[in-house]
Amino acid sequence: MEKTFRDHRLPARRARWLAAAMLLLFHGAVVSATDGPPRDDPQATEPYNTGWAVYVDNDVFVDTDEGYTGGIAVSVSGRRTTEYGFSLDPALQTVNRWLGVGRLYDAPEARRRHSMEFGLSAFTPRRIEDPAPILDDHPYACLAFINNAEQAVLAQRGIVYQTSFAFGLLGTSLCESVQKSLHDVVGDNEPRGWDHQISKGGEPTFRWSLSREQLLIRGAGSGTRQELAGILETAVGYTTQVGAGLSWRWGRIRSPWWSFTPRNAEYINLGSPATGTDTAANEPGEFYVWAGAMLRYRLYNAILQGQFRDSDVEFSRSDLNPLVGEAWIGVTKELGNGLTVSFVFRARSRELKFVESPSWGGVILRRAL
Repeated sequence: MEKTFRDHRLPARRARWLAAAMLLLFHGAVVSATDGPPRDDPQATEPYNTGWAVYVDNDVFVDTDEGYTGGIAVSVSGRRTTEYGFSLDPALQTVNRWLGVGRLYDAPEARRRHSMEFGLSAFTPRRIEDPAPILDDHPYACLAFINNAEQAVLAQRGIVYQTSFAFGLLGTSLCESVQKSLHDVVGDNEPRGWDHQISKGGEPTFRWSLSREQLLIRGAGSGTRQELAGILETAVGYTTQVGAGLSWRWGRIRSPWWSFTPRNAEYINLGSPATGTDTAANEPGEFYVWAGAMLRYRLYNAILQGQFRDSDVEFSRSDLNPLVGEAWIGVTKELGNGLTVSFVFRARSRELKFVESPSWGGVILRRAL
């Protein structure tokens, strides 16, 4: 664990790798946007607008500010997310082709679904009233991002693939402003250490991910249904990792199993195209409980280890536990007219060896069309 200000540069090899990757990705995005091939027919069948969602996370639901202190994201879905001028879908398609995973979407039966998110995630140590660098706790960190995701649903085979590409900014003053405003409203301690956040002053970052989920068990009886799915995932970027897990839900379920994606989260939710239910007018709406767990092997985490800029507080790989477990439990209730509300509790094992395991709660408001 580092106990002083950093007095050395980010290892050149890591900096060169990240810089080269980002340049290639954005070069490819430009090429794809101008010269890329036309979309496959399966995408043309996707409705233009399939809905929206709002995600709000905060550890005040279960504890006090520490580690992942909170986040907010707004998601829209449908074919429209590939057509916006600021969409990252061209970059996502380019990376998928480079890595050879674009063919996952080429199966004749594949149904393609898209979403886009804008979000903000904030991280702090416990002693937020201390203005000095805190060298034995989670660093201050702020990530503002935009994320595009694409699903390939192979319903007859019980498989769904999802890729996503996020572009973000680390080290801005957005989280500090939001947190101070919220603490002023509730009369809590003022955070005074944001000058020591990761990548203070701002710098770009990115993340590409691929997941495969397969339906393992599906059963029904007495008006209820149960689903269990297995998950495999990998990600490269501000968090680089591989992982595996299980996702389960039970209750009065009307939505397709592949539309339920609580595993697609890096703290705040990342990529979840909205899909309507098959609830008839005279039937009660969805109401179900859900749970799951993931085990990830982390190779890199910019939120803890820093990126290009020198940061006052950041940690080496030897300070981290590479195996990180996460579990969640939640409940979803359909309010009517395609609107649902969900409440979720998440907990992770400790990633920093000397910091307590983080936990937080979340609220999800979703409208599917």
